[in-house]
Amino acid sequence: MRRDARDHRQQAEAGTGRARDLGKRSDEHQREARRHKEVADEHARKAEEHAREAAKAEGGKRRAGEAAGRHDERAADLEDKV
Repeated sequence: MRRDARDHRQQAEAGTGRARDLGKRSDEHQREARRHKEVADEHARKAEEHAREAAKAEGGKRRAGEAAGRHDERAADLEDKV
């Protein structure tokens, strides 16, 4: 009977140690997951910012092209009159 009790006590202690180790691993993985989420959130914010800037630049490019076309037409008209 004592031997059985001792065996169970050893198994309980081993289980406690394993649970402690797994708890530490779980905590570590949770910290890493939070860190990766923070990095991902920052990347998402930056991507949205770049998309807004790209849209602004595209609008500017379009307006500059239209202005160039108008100036080219006006120059051609003036050249024809000379």
